[in-house]
Amino acid sequence: MPKITKQFIENQTHHPASGQIIYRDDELCGFALRVTQRSKTFIVEKRVEGKNRRISIGRYGQIGIAEARQKARQLLSEMERGSGANWNSNDPMKNVTLSEAFAKYLSVRPLAATTRKSYTYCIETCLSDWLDLPFNLITKDMVEERHRFLTNSPLRNGRGQARANVAMKTLKSVLNFASERYSNDGEPLLKSNPVDRLTANKQWHKKEVRTGVISPLRLPDWYEAVSGFPNQVTRDYLTFLLFTGMRRNEASLLRWAYVDLKAKTINVPKEITKMQRAYQLPISDFISEILTERLPADCNAEWVFPSARTPSKRIATLSHFLPALREACGYDFVIHDLRRTFLTVGARLEIPFHILKSLVNHKIDKEITERYIIVDMEGKRDCIEKITHELIKLTGAKWVRKDALESRCEQQLLRFNPRPEPDA
Repeated sequence: MPKITKQFIENQTHHPASGQIIYRDDELCGFALRVTQRSKTFIVEKRVEGKNRRISIGRYGQIGIAEARQKARQLLSEMERGSGANWNSNDPMKNVTLSEAFAKYLSVRPLAATTRKSYTYCIETCLSDWLDLPFNLITKDMVEERHRFLTNSPLRNGRGQARANVAMKTLKSVLNFASERYSNDGEPLLKSNPVDRLTANKQWHKKEVRTGVISPLRLPDWYEAVSGFPNQVTRDYLTFLLFTGMRRNEASLLRWAYVDLKAKTINVPKEITKMQRAYQLPISDFISEILTERLPADCNAEWVFPSARTPSKRIATLSHFLPALREACGYDFVIHDLRRTFLTVGARLEIPFHILKSLVNHKIDKEITERYIIVDMEGKRDCIEKITHELIKLTGAKWVRKDALESRCEQQLLRFNPRPEPDA
């Protein structure tokens, strides 16, 4: 096998249809290139204390060949010592890989489903070539280099500054957890977290706080564009977000089991909320009309806002629809603008902040006086009706009379809970 060079990798290696191919370097024994269907990864292999060890160094394209060869020499030297700090068979905790530490982290930490999904994406996609590496071998230089690589990697919307930050913050949390979890006689396994290098060098990308709202002058155009959109689920979903202020992920995860049209409330379980805190949301007559219209003929239907393509699944993303909607309304809005618009309208109506926070499930400050203020359901209902009426006026929305709505709601509910037949 020849020496692993750029020319060799580009011209003489190929992705297999399945499995993997190992190309071993003839100059540095133990240094190799593992090629799978989708990736080419530098690795080191060595038999240590009677066991074969294999460590991923980094993907080709994300790390240079010279650097990979240098790291391979360092790892092979540590493996050669066998009983050294990183390869002590009598202390298996020190050989825990990043993948194993992350799995334990997920099993212990109570994370929201969306947070769990985000963390998994960061670890398995942005740091996939580190998964087989003992977590205590991740260095500050590796962190700094990967943060720079993720920043400069092209995305559909530009460079990945946000992705780089989130990936490294996720890694920092996992390493802090693993360092304490697999500590040695109470001493953390890591003397310092390598991600702290980014803080010391002030390399974190500054996050721009979004402040976009849909102004009163733009709301009629926005509502007209949404109302004229051919996909009804998208129309109702966006209108629902504006008139409730709910987070988009929480709204997309709503099941009919959470909705009580008779009481005009939505019971949002903590499992689908960002803050892992359940709350009850009153719904206005206007939203009751939308939800009543959405009641499916199939009593076994699960999602309030199902996927347009696959009704058995929930609505997931509007990335295919948003460009057309933005062009139609003449405003480059993002989904979270609807939540900010809801709150802004509420503040303009001088609704108390502690009630606005309660409506959107924000954490209420622990100032002593606010602890004594109990926001009851009817108080919240009055406020959300005020916001709804103001939004109807601003958007020019049309809806049926309340008495007609109640009659229709009663008819729709009978399909799900038919009245018993009278005795003969």
